[in-house]
Amino acid sequence: MRTLRTLGIYASFVILVLILGLLAGWYLYLRKETQNTSAADSARGYNTSAPEGTINGSTYANINSMTGSSSPATQKSAPAKSRGFIAGIISWMTGKNAGITDTSSNASGPAPSFGVNAPLPTSTMPVKKLPRLWQIAKTPTAGFGFVTASGKLSIYFAERATGYIFAADPETGAVSRLTNKLIPKIYEAYFSRTGAPIFRAIEGGYATTFSGKISTSSAATSTTYSLSLVQSEKNIRALSVEPATGRIFATEVGTSTLGEVSQWDGTKAKQVFSSNVGSWRPYLLPDGRMFIAESAEDFISGYAYEIKKGGTLMPLVRDVPGLTILPQSSSTALLYGTSENSLGLFAIASAGASPVELSIKTTADKCAWGSAKGIAYCAVPISDPGPGYLGAWYRGSVHTRDVWWSIDAGAGSAKKLFAANDSAQQADAISPAIDPSGRYIVYLDNRDKSLWMLRIVE
Repeated sequence: MRTLRTLGIYASFVILVLILGLLAGWYLYLRKETQNTSAADSARGYNTSAPEGTINGSTYANINSMTGSSSPATQKSAPAKSRGFIAGIISWMTGKNAGITDTSSNASGPAPSFGVNAPLPTSTMPVKKLPRLWQIAKTPTAGFGFVTASGKLSIYFAERATGYIFAADPETGAVSRLTNKLIPKIYEAYFSRTGAPIFRAIEGGYATTFSGKISTSSAATSTTYSLSLVQSEKNIRALSVEPATGRIFATEVGTSTLGEVSQWDGTKAKQVFSSNVGSWRPYLLPDGRMFIAESAEDFISGYAYEIKKGGTLMPLVRDVPGLTILPQSSSTALLYGTSENSLGLFAIASAGASPVELSIKTTADKCAWGSAKGIAYCAVPISDPGPGYLGAWYRGSVHTRDVWWSIDAGAGSAKKLFAANDSAQQADAISPAIDPSGRYIVYLDNRDKSLWMLRIVE
């Protein structure tokens, strides 16, 4: 009887040792993964302090010193003192810090969450004012969007190479990584106001579209959030998204071109037009209006239409070489560009008004409407790129260095807004967008797909 009891004690001891060994292995694995994630983010430059400067200051030196991004100590609290192994095991098992007192200001409270109605992480650390021109990320970026679900503006963006999603604070310069799901070769990314992403990737020679959702909570052992994706159709040629309402307008290519409007996840799709022409670009505005324009090419006449109820196409601009357009929401104002022997930009203040040629030479693809009626902001090449520019620019074989101008469509005037002093900051701007408050212009540099932000008012 005593022998059986002794064997039972020994067996219990062996089982306990095995359990502790497994826990130790799991603890070391998690610790290594956390260190790898932190090291990767540090390499991106997301653990450096925010720069300082003015419109005439050493902006480039600040940006260059932070390797592409400023990030004060808002994304993670200062690392705690190294804990002992047993303390680490106890902490992992109980969810509490064993023998450690965390004095950081954000050490308590629930983990931040992202997605629908999810708050962004906040900082209580003092930060320096960002320069007027800020390079958010040096790494190639697939796309970005303004997220306001928490009541505070954040800029979400996705890396082209990895599909990782980051959040940038335009006030403090804090940049934090949200997801750790590897999705390679993302060429386009869009975000709704709630932070839901749409990715476009190349798979097997097809452009594949994914809609996704970021979880509203993270695991206790991780600082990132899970990302779930659902694949949509493979024959989508072009997309226009409306982040505020969560709707998309897509052109699909088959035996003919179909235009469909759907929810963010591709559900409730409704066909709004069809055409035998295969190169339409869709435009979906916050006020619900829809437009299409033929893909622009130098010297080739282009046409643009507004899609009315029932699929009726109402002519907007006709027979214009190298046509690019930019309609304004809740207004009949319109910018359109031409490309023949040189670039031209025209403004139409209201429906029925005559086009006015502006003094600047650029394309409507380099412009974005501001929050005020009839006011737009355009990136303008420092020098006229000459004939044949538009097609070469779309192919990525020609690049420009731009300065920013403000446009008053009603007055038909243009005024210089901002010119970077250093040529490295004079980006070849593409996909510009302005946040809902009208304070920031965010855009990509077409040369390297780095991400930039310009504060409109100094």
